[in-house]
Amino acid sequence: EVRILIQKIGMVDGAIVIPDQTISVDASTRRRGVEMSEVESVDERFHKWIMKLNGTPSSKKKTTKRSGGGGDLSRLYLFDAIILTAHIHAKGCSTRSKFEQRAKFTKIIAKVNGKTVPLVVPFKRNKDERKI
Repeated sequence: EVRILIQKIGMVDGAIVIPDQTISVDASTRRRGVEMSEVESVDERFHKWIMKLNGTPSSKKKTTKRSGGGGDLSRLYLFDAIILTAHIHAKGCSTRSKFEQRAKFTKIIAKVNGKTVPLVVPFKRNKDERKI
């Protein structure tokens, strides 16, 4: 399970729209490209969903792949924030620490002032694990 905090802090006028999308995590190395994708299942336990900062579910229901997609997950106005929760198929990562070692970043697509832009979300690493 990956949880991503998204907040609008006032850089643009109007709302930021987060469209329905498949979340993937980049785990590439110098020699090969690896991407871990979101679990796509008819089982409701694995659908991505949105909650508010206080932990309550958003007014939007969980997204389903069978509903046709194409809708918006959320609209963020000034100082609004959401937590986007998705389940990632982390092949070869049997533990959380192994996932943290491999995961580099994820990209979220957003619509800002009518333009679609990628938001790159890096995964923080401990200074002890970084190679100089």
